[in-house]
Amino acid sequence: MILLSQIIKILAFYALVLKYYPNTTGVFPEGYKMPKISVEIPQHILDDLNEHIGDDKKFVNLSDSIRTACRKMLDMMDEIDRRHGRLKDLSKKKRRSR
Repeated sequence: MILLSQIIKILAFYALVLKYYPNTTGVFPEGYKMPKISVEIPQHILDDLNEHIGDDKKFVNLSDSIRTACRKMLDMMDEIDRRHGRLKDLSKKKRRSR
């Protein structure tokens, strides 16, 4: 039996998806790809991440926290490249979904 809290979490997830992808008929836009990867992370870093995951916290799940960290790192690298003249126009780069 599905608990009410689980239903609320599922509905919150779909509301979040629809906020960022309002024109979708499914969960994600047609052609949207999100391959699964495997990484090794030191336990102390995983423990720190887990403190920020869950109800009323910054991230919904571990995957969300790792995707956010990757996007922020790539944004910082783009800015460094732009300052060093290696990246002239950030608008030409493929936009990272948020």
